[in-house]
Amino acid sequence: MKRRFLALIMSAAMAVTLLPAFSVKAEESSVTGNSGTPEQKVMAEYDMSHADGTLTDISGNGNNAKLVGLTDSDFTEEDGETVLNFSGDSGKYVEIPAGLIEEENFTIEATFKTEKVGNQWLFCLGNKVDKWPNVKNYVFFCPTQGGNGNSKDGNIRAGLKDGSKEVLLAQDGKITENAYNTVKYEFNEGVVSVYLNDTLIETTDSGYSIQDIISAGTDGTALGYIGKSLYSPDPAYKGTLKSFKLSATEKDHSDEAKVAEAKEALTLPYNTTNQAVYGNITLPTEAGDGVAVTWSTDKPEIVDVQSHENEGYDATPAGTVTRPDKDTDVTMTATLKLGDATATKDFIFTVKKAVKAKTADDYSAYFFTYFAGEGYSDGEQIYFAASKNGLKWQDLNDNKPVLTSTLGEKGVRDPFIIRSAEGDKFYMIATDLKINGGNGWGAAQTAGSQSLMVWESTDLVNWSDERMVEVSASIGAGCTWAPEAAYDYKTGEYVVFWASKVSGDNYAKQRLYYSKTRDFYTFTEPQVYIDMDQSSIDTTIIYNNDDQMYYRYTKNEGGSTNSLGAKTKTVYVERCATLLGKWEHIASDSLNSNQWVEGPTIFQFNSQDTDGNSKWCLLVDNYGGGGYYPLVSDDLSSGVFTKPDSYKMPSRARHGTPIPVTQEEYNALMAKWGTNLVQENTEEEEKDPVLSYDFENTDGTTIKDVSGHNNDGTLNGNAAVKEENGSNVLYLDGTSGTFASLPTGFFDGRNKFTISMDVKPEKVDGNFFTFAVGKDSNKYLFMRQKSGSIKSVITSGSWSAEQGVDQSVDQTLLNEWQNITIVKEAGKMSLYLNGEKIAEKTGMSTDVTDLGKDLKAYLGKSFYSADGYFKGAYDNVKVYNRALSEDEIAGTEEFAIVKNPESVEGVVGETAEFTVEATGKGLTYEWQYCNANSTKWRTSVMEGSDTATVKVPVANWRDGQKYRCVVTNGDGEQLISETAVVTMQKPIKVQPVSVEAAKGTTAEFTVETSWENVTYQWEYCNANSNKWRTSSMEGNDTATIKVPAGSWRNGQKYRCVITGADGRSVTSEAATLTVTDK
Repeated sequence: MKRRFLALIMSAAMAVTLLPAFSVKAEESSVTGNSGTPEQKVMAEYDMSHADGTLTDISGNGNNAKLVGLTDSDFTEEDGETVLNFSGDSGKYVEIPAGLIEEENFTIEATFKTEKVGNQWLFCLGNKVDKWPNVKNYVFFCPTQGGNGNSKDGNIRAGLKDGSKEVLLAQDGKITENAYNTVKYEFNEGVVSVYLNDTLIETTDSGYSIQDIISAGTDGTALGYIGKSLYSPDPAYKGTLKSFKLSATEKDHSDEAKVAEAKEALTLPYNTTNQAVYGNITLPTEAGDGVAVTWSTDKPEIVDVQSHENEGYDATPAGTVTRPDKDTDVTMTATLKLGDATATKDFIFTVKKAVKAKTADDYSAYFFTYFAGEGYSDGEQIYFAASKNGLKWQDLNDNKPVLTSTLGEKGVRDPFIIRSAEGDKFYMIATDLKINGGNGWGAAQTAGSQSLMVWESTDLVNWSDERMVEVSASIGAGCTWAPEAAYDYKTGEYVVFWASKVSGDNYAKQRLYYSKTRDFYTFTEPQVYIDMDQSSIDTTIIYNNDDQMYYRYTKNEGGSTNSLGAKTKTVYVERCATLLGKWEHIASDSLNSNQWVEGPTIFQFNSQDTDGNSKWCLLVDNYGGGGYYPLVSDDLSSGVFTKPDSYKMPSRARHGTPIPVTQEEYNALMAKWGTNLVQENTEEEEKDPVLSYDFENTDGTTIKDVSGHNNDGTLNGNAAVKEENGSNVLYLDGTSGTFASLPTGFFDGRNKFTISMDVKPEKVDGNFFTFAVGKDSNKYLFMRQKSGSIKSVITSGSWSAEQGVDQSVDQTLLNEWQNITIVKEAGKMSLYLNGEKIAEKTGMSTDVTDLGKDLKAYLGKSFYSADGYFKGAYDNVKVYNRALSEDEIAGTEEFAIVKNPESVEGVVGETAEFTVEATGKGLTYEWQYCNANSTKWRTSVMEGSDTATVKVPVANWRDGQKYRCVVTNGDGEQLISETAVVTMQKPIKVQPVSVEAAKGTTAEFTVETSWENVTYQWEYCNANSNKWRTSSMEGNDTATIKVPAGSWRNGQKYRCVITGADGRSVTSEAATLTVTDK
């Protein structure tokens, strides 16, 4: 707030009193900024005097500026003054010397003349030239912008950028044509002011640190340029320069000042509030300008501040953490030293208590993070899926992104997740890249991001904010693709690796580079990891505890077989005992036979999902359209992988990572993002249809369901019921909005069903659906008849992921009635035409449960808005909640009773149900009954007496009544089922028994009932009496009563009254207590 207030005061003062440009003479050693701006010293000033290939610094500081490509011929005289002429040649510019700005205040003043309109920069701070979006950390001034699509062509344009966001200002100023203009660019603690010809154009608080920009945006050889842009495609400056002056606050270069500055800048990304320590930490050994840093701690048993050598391998850095038995605050003290100057700085953070190391036995499920592809506007974000067995996956969050990138290119691909070595923290890293709406694959490889995107979590449910970490700028990377990490057990670090093309060989091929980190904040300088004769990308690594070896899988991205024998677009495998050792190639014919794949990712199956031996799953992405599929191995060293017969991958899954998770972690994931998952419909299968439309009964727009399940349909648009050949049919005229709909949600969870319909199409060309079930154009099942073929498919990933059958047929479909039947089972779809199976697809990975909830179902309507509508007629639409057999569909089933009714024991008020199951065609049912002790059978009139199930109320007078069913087929043949009996259930299963007990002991009487949720009340009756009284003995309101045996109780009787929850009661038989003397 203070900074902004000062900025406003400064702006107001400048508006009232403006100093003329260059009012301070060259020989003056310092200037004082307006409105109390800290005093600035002229660090360099150039009046275009030049000698020996440099502009001469006339301030007396000796900061001559190097001329690049410019010679004496580029200098001319105007009105007795020397000017420098820039021709627009990108090879001609001036290097501003490094080191001129060392604090947070500076002023640049330049007098120039130009007529060219375009994105030419007069000057800039920063010297790292690249293509968009890799140009970062700079300050610039453009005198006459153009081609930016902002209606400001010819106006000035100034700005500055940190690692991610550019701040633009002063775009309403306009230079005087054919004349010299003076620009003054002031920076004061982040507040930027731009003056043109002594007029303030704009002031803004950027919030940026110029030292951060210079540190990240320069390589130490130059502070910036005059006459050159940092964006390589931009034009070079064309015009003249008369003078250039840079003033800045002078820095204290004493050792004490350097130590103080280093102390202020030194930070650790750990604290006691929201960034506790879960593992090893990074302890910087240097800060600021050559200041050495050493560390001590009040908890040396927790944090080891010493590094340790590893013979023949990289050293283990300081900062190894041994987690305590409870959460503990640790103080780290940094001692900063330069010469005789020293300072200390304390950092306090919490180290979390140690947790038990996890093994394969601790895991019971799997978690998958991936992106969906550039074919969708939200496809280049992070999606989640889960699985119980590693081969059948469920989309989470309704197949929508869970994490969305807001930094960099605002799109992420190839997410990789790793569980920390300690087991209770997760790191996710991803490629910063967005192809959808971006600059295409060419620019993505040569002008792509040099950063990783990072998220953290301790539970897979709550995630940190995204952070962007630059890792590959120092190697001139044109991209930073598919980052992954593996834990190095020798040094306690994560080795992070990715693929890059680099500017050093003009982006000739993709190599793998690696960097090391402990916290995914600080990374070491990149080193080459894999450099083959062909391009290599998409490396993934897994550690095998069985043989204590790392296995590394990489895609040969080159156009031909590489030196290891891996065909183009296949995955090759290597192994090594250490992450940074010499890798040994493992020949793999099975991987070489799986061509045109990318994005390999590997995980180990949990113990419960194996036969007791280790087993692994390598996923590869058939990027041509098939998507991810699994390859399984029980011996990584063999290089042998096989594709399982059955699996189901997440919808639209592209390059990502699965990991094993605990049951607790799985439950949390499902509770957070699995709430919309559809459970399989497990209703009891029925012989008859659960939906049946014969179109003989309609009520307005309602199609009556004659199955008895009330699944009525609806007519839409011009849909109508018409008479044909003596019965009614549904007719659709093919106009927009004309279709019939089945009840919404009827197909939810129906992984198993049969649908049969008679159809007569009057159109078999164009795009339309005859029948469809689904959510939208991404998730659906449909059938359609086209000229010469019938197609039935299901998908949860739009048209490109359709699975099912598309069968050619010889017979004419147009204007002919045909019966089409679809049988859908888990992993299987069968298609029948006129009772004959014409196609079948097995090994399908998509089921109806994958389509979502509240599914819509249509006759005649597609889920694609651009498709047409079906034209023709329907009849006898039937849906079964089971898979009909081939014989049933063909109507050739043997007439037989396959299951007889079973006897029922019940109590009054209940309903007994008797069911018969029969096979055959055109079956009808007639239930008969016969009273107990009778042989005469009569026709029943009970509910369902003409169906496969009859319902009979239980009553005392029906005790022993018998039931059977007469089944008749379409040919008039009859079969009679076996007999079933309804009997009254005896409410008291065990009666109390008389007891003989010695005087002074305790007698017990117990009753047992078949009823549930009952109350008990025992009663007694004295000898030679018939009056029953309520007992107060111990247990009088339970199933067992306890009675002390006294001589006066000899001959006493006991019984129990049992009352059910519905108020019914029954009284037990009486039991007698006989008391003896001993």
